[in-house]
Amino acid sequence: MATANEVLRVERREHAAILTIDRPHAGNSISAEVTVAMDEALTALEGESTLVAIVITGAGAKFFSSGGDIKQYSKLVTREQLQSAFERPRRLLDRLEALPFPVIAAVNGIAMGGGAELMLACDLRLAAPTASIGFPYVRLGLIPG
Repeated sequence: MATANEVLRVERREHAAILTIDRPHAGNSISAEVTVAMDEALTALEGESTLVAIVITGAGAKFFSSGGDIKQYSKLVTREQLQSAFERPRRLLDRLEALPFPVIAAVNGIAMGGGAELMLACDLRLAAPTASIGFPYVRLGLIPG
């Protein structure tokens, strides 16, 4: 099973699935579209009896994920819009943590904010020597998770 999406590539290699966030022009930031695409991919993969692991990585060599797509957040004006924008990724992380098989983060570069949270939701994290991890939003008084 190999599928292509504008923001997420899904590839099967024998008993593993590789999910690649494919937004290198935007630091592989986690947009609403990425969240929906990853959720749909997990739904499809959960039904595959031969799957034993999922690997999550980012396209390119610079970013695993720079975190939430700040440009999208600036367009949200109502409390309901903001709440929904933050609940969707939280539900996705909870779903990753609950999967019955291991989820591996292949951290190939920068993992910041929501990207670092995505990495932490995985069962195993493998980081390239060039990887860097951080939670810059704590300087704004925001709490991870």
